[in-house]
Amino acid sequence: MLRFIKHHMTTLEGIEIWPLLSFAIFFVFFVILAVRVIMMRKPHIDHLSNLPFEDRKTSKIGMWILLPLLGISNGAIAQELVSEVSEVATSNLGIHFGMSDDIWIVILLSSAVLFTAMILGASGVLKNLIVFSARSSKNLNSLGIPVIASVFVLTDSTFWGLVFGNIFLMLFLLLILRNIRIFSDELRPKKLEEESLEASFVEKEASIWSKIWRRLNGHVEIADEADLMMDHSYDGIMELDNRLPPWWLYGFYTSIMFGVLYIFNYHVFKYTPLQIEEYELEMIDAKAEVDAYLVSMSLNVDESSVIYNPSSQRLLSGKILYDLNCVVCHATDGGGGVGPNFADEFWINGGSIGDVFKSIKYGVPSKGMRAWATDFSPVEIQNLATYVKSFQGTTPLAPKAPQGDKE
Repeated sequence: MLRFIKHHMTTLEGIEIWPLLSFAIFFVFFVILAVRVIMMRKPHIDHLSNLPFEDRKTSKIGMWILLPLLGISNGAIAQELVSEVSEVATSNLGIHFGMSDDIWIVILLSSAVLFTAMILGASGVLKNLIVFSARSSKNLNSLGIPVIASVFVLTDSTFWGLVFGNIFLMLFLLLILRNIRIFSDELRPKKLEEESLEASFVEKEASIWSKIWRRLNGHVEIADEADLMMDHSYDGIMELDNRLPPWWLYGFYTSIMFGVLYIFNYHVFKYTPLQIEEYELEMIDAKAEVDAYLVSMSLNVDESSVIYNPSSQRLLSGKILYDLNCVVCHATDGGGGVGPNFADEFWINGGSIGDVFKSIKYGVPSKGMRAWATDFSPVEIQNLATYVKSFQGTTPLAPKAPQGDKE
C-alpha cells in the first residue's frame, strides 16, 4: 500500500510522500486524543473539575527535566552549523525523504516544543491527582514518583536526533496520560447517593456475547447462591451444589451421538468403508490412473523414445500392418525386392529401432519410399518397426544382396 501511494504521489510535481506520511501520523495521533476527550462521560469530568487542586504556581522541575532535550538538539544544531559552515557554501542543502534540512528542522523543533508544552501541562494535572490521592489515603510522606531519564545519543546526524527526541516526547506524553487515567479512575467516588447515581450513571446492559458466555458456563449470581447451598458443611466451609457447565454437558452429549452414528454408519449399515477397505479401493483407483498414464505415454512415442520390445502383441499388430502395406516392396519374409533386405546386418538408413521408426514415419524419398506418418499412429509405427527388426537373423527364400552399412 505504501509502495502504491509513494509511486503515485512522487509522480506529482512538488509533492513528496514522506512529509505527507509524517503529517498523517501526527494528525491521527491528535484525532485519537480528541476522540478520547469527547468520549469522556460528563459525571467524570464534573468530578475532576471539583477536585481540590491547589492554586499555586506550577513547579519548574518538569521544565528543567524536559527542556534539556531541546537544548541538546539546539546545541547540536549550532555545533554542526559551525563545523560545516564552509561546506554549505560549496554544496547543496541536505535532503531527507524529499525535503531540505531547514524545513525538517522547523517541523521537528516545533513538534518538540509542542510535545514539551503538552507534557508540562499533563504533568501538572498528574501531580495534582497524585497529591490529592496521597492526602485522601493519609500517605503523603511516603509518596514517591520514579523518574526514568532516557538519553538518545546519536552523533551521526542532528536530523535523526530530532526525530528520536520527538518520538521520546510522544511516548513520555502517552505515559503521563495513562497515569492520569489510572489516578482519575481511582479517585472516582465509590458510593453515590441514590439520586446522584440515578442521574449520573445508567446501568449498562450486558452485551449479547456476555449473555451467551454466562449461559454456556451456567453462572449463578452471588445473590442466588443461597439456593444452591448444601445442608452440610466441613469445618464451617459451606459447599454449593453447582451443576456442570452447559458447554461441557453439550460436548458430552454430542460425543455420545457421534459414537452412535459412527457405529451404525461403519458397522451396522456399512454406508462408509472401513480403513482397510478404503485403502484397497484407493489402490484400485490409483492403478487405473497409472495404466491410463502409461497408455497416454505410449501414444506419444516417437523415434527418440521408442524401445525395442518384441512382445507377441506388438509383433502380431506389426505383422498385420506389414502384410497389408510392405509386402510388395520387401517380400513376405523380409528378403527384399524393390526395397532392401531386412534379414541381413546391413542397413541403408540405420538399423536401430529408432532409425527404423524414423524411416517409416518420414519415409526415404530418395529411395522411393513414402512417409507413413499420416496413415499410421505412433503406436502402430512402433509395432511395425518392431516387426521389421524381428526379420534380422532369419533366412528368406530369395534374399536380396546386402545394401548400406553393417551394424
